[in-house]
Amino acid sequence: MARWSSWNKLSNPSELSWTYRMQMKDQIGTFTYFASTLMHRAAGGFGGFNVASRPIILFHIQNLLRNSLYLLMIGGRLITRFLSQQTLDSRNPFLFSDAMLINGLPRSATFTGQKGRSYLFRVSNVGLTTSINFGIHGHMLTLVEVEGSRSQQEVYESLDIHPVLTATGILWYAGSNMQASLPLPIAPMHHLHWSMKQARTIRWNLTANAARPNPRGSFHYGAIKIVRTIVLANSATKINGKLRYGVNSGDYTNPGIPLKFADFLNIPGVFNLNTIKDMPSVTGPTVFGTSVIGTTLHDFVEIIFQNNEKTVQFGNGQWNSTMRRRYNLSDVTTRYTVQVYPNCWSFFVSLDNKGMWNLRSAIWPRQYLGQQLYVRVWNDEKSLFTEYDIPQNALYCGKAHPS
Repeated sequence: MARWSSWNKLSNPSELSWTYRMQMKDQIGTFTYFASTLMHRAAGGFGGFNVASRPIILFHIQNLLRNSLYLLMIGGRLITRFLSQQTLDSRNPFLFSDAMLINGLPRSATFTGQKGRSYLFRVSNVGLTTSINFGIHGHMLTLVEVEGSRSQQEVYESLDIHPVLTATGILWYAGSNMQASLPLPIAPMHHLHWSMKQARTIRWNLTANAARPNPRGSFHYGAIKIVRTIVLANSATKINGKLRYGVNSGDYTNPGIPLKFADFLNIPGVFNLNTIKDMPSVTGPTVFGTSVIGTTLHDFVEIIFQNNEKTVQFGNGQWNSTMRRRYNLSDVTTRYTVQVYPNCWSFFVSLDNKGMWNLRSAIWPRQYLGQQLYVRVWNDEKSLFTEYDIPQNALYCGKAHPS
């Protein structure tokens, strides 16, 4: 998977707290936050929060179930107590998760509900490496929202939340003493085609609203002209005997300063916009560098992820322009993550937010070992309408100093 993130990395000094104030605007739904430094996330440095629609925005399911809500954070965990960062730094591949935890509980989670009532489950995959399959035995699931997008209310037996591990939770009816019937059903594992077909059924509800009163179908992305196509291919190699991952032959190395500081303050020698190209190189070694792609504010860009994994070949070969005929140009959901199946995937992005944005693998060991880059969205206009100034209480580090 790839993740599109809007915040920049700056370490919190030890023994100090840092308070963030955010205005919730156009993004609703369930979100997770986590420590982005090194492998702190593997030690439980994450949490979740919900952003609900304003009461004036009518969405009958959410309003009906506002008091019947369960938040589930599910992720893989290593029972064997290997140190995650030490494993990666010592040239060894990251171990596959051998357990799943629901809300961090060491045993199965329990949920209680009233018979005949409906409940809203907000499920987030907070794992480091694995996709999950979520289902409630003997019950059908109606999907109503995906990453802040109101979806068409399709009905499923289970959902892939990006085929491998399952976790078990028990849903009790209040007043019932019956035990759950065993054995519990096994999720569809290693069924890539099944998972891909399910992903295509998740579509926008064009008649529903989200954070604003207007329906989502008022944004006709299929009619916007593409101004640029970028193909990003993953790679795995060994550099100086150590396992590293890259994008378009570029292995990302963190500079000694957040890139937004370097860009805003015009600090030279931190990054170069020519270190990564729009198309992957067929030949040539993977090289270290601070990979940044330069783009222009308000461009409409087509990005193709070329998944070149050799272990699970699936699909119709590498992407080419004829595949555009298969695109859904009417009701694809807007998301900040996208699952990248073997061989290819694509998405459109409207670059309407000026800044320096991180695009990375959501398989955390891969991003730690270099599979990430930044996208610089820029124009020459200095205006608070397009970008705020650096806050007065910002923490400076490295080559960055208050002017």
